[in-house]
Amino acid sequence: MGDAVRVFLIGLLGVFTGMACLYLSIKITRTAVTAVESNRKAREDAGQRGDK
Repeated sequence: MGDAVRVFLIGLLGVFTGMACLYLSIKITRTAVTAVESNRKAREDAGQRGDK
């Protein structure tokens, strides 16, 4: 019984750790994509102002 509980808890910890890493990587990626898009938009806006 003790071994089964330990294996279950270690598995649960692994699942939570994996989910946390996945969540953080998605959050970091979304932040990076947002920054790149805002830089691109700012560059496009500056280019349009220069053309007029």
